[in-house]
Amino acid sequence: MHRRFIYVLLVTLTVACRKHSTPVAESRSFYLGVTPWPADFTPDDITVAYNFINSHCDIVSHHFDEGIPYEETYTGSLIPQTLQNNISYRKHNTAAGKTILLSLNSPVNI
Repeated sequence: MHRRFIYVLLVTLTVACRKHSTPVAESRSFYLGVTPWPADFTPDDITVAYNFINSHCDIVSHHFDEGIPYEETYTGSLIPQTLQNNISYRKHNTAAGKTILLSLNSPVNI
């Protein structure tokens, strides 16, 4: 019984996960949005992720886990250079006119 279920599941996933040659219809009744999280952290895969977003998505979700620069914002000083570089990179690679969902996360010290 379990063997049969696993076989059917594997066949279904194999067919469902193959690449489709026909483009996705441009008329949708919903907004499509994703993060630019690549399949692998190589320059080519990051480019693939942004190309998908810029070609098919309405919204891009930029999530920053580096923490919120509270002190810098409060004192009016510059935010950390790594965060500035990350923001610049994302802005440069996100097509104009995309709606951006910005999420910031403050690390928790345990």
